[in-house]
Amino acid sequence: MTTSNCVKCGPCGADKTISAAVVWCNNCNEGLCSKCLVQHKRLKLTHGHKTIDVETYKRLPPINTECHEHSRQFDLYCQIHLTPCCDECVSIQHSKCSEIKCLTTVIEKTKTAKSTTLLEKDITSMLRTVDEIIKLKAENIKRGDRQHQTIKDDIKHITKGLQSNNLDKLKAKLQKNLIMSGKKKN
Repeated sequence: MTTSNCVKCGPCGADKTISAAVVWCNNCNEGLCSKCLVQHKRLKLTHGHKTIDVETYKRLPPINTECHEHSRQFDLYCQIHLTPCCDECVSIQHSKCSEIKCLTTVIEKTKTAKSTTLLEKDITSMLRTVDEIIKLKAENIKRGDRQHQTIKDDIKHITKGLQSNNLDKLKAKLQKNLIMSGKKKN
């Protein structure tokens, strides 16, 4: 648990205990182990916080969640200036902006849009696969029909050959019998 790749639980660290985090709280800007996560969800103050699993958090580029001018956490987003804002930024620099939204709502909508795009790509890929399977199935059916017809033709040919051979043998036998019966009469 002391590897540099391990995200540590913030509350446990404050108690001088080292625990691996299972989620990252975007609001608290710290990791939470499974025990602390249960408490985090129970507290009225933190139960609405947005968390993501640690593996997803590790893949994210470093994101500044705090306003460097006012040392306050970003809670809002100005859609006119396309920038996150703290409460003071909004009152000072964005007081005339009419498109101020809750930052977590903007993030969730962005995630949903991205998920929708990925889902559409997956569905398109699946549809292509299904179309390919249908095409291959149709080709197999055509090939089967051709083979079926070839087999039927082969059976007819073989049957004719057998009948022809048998008829020729019977004809020869009958002619031989006729010749023999004619010699007996003489």
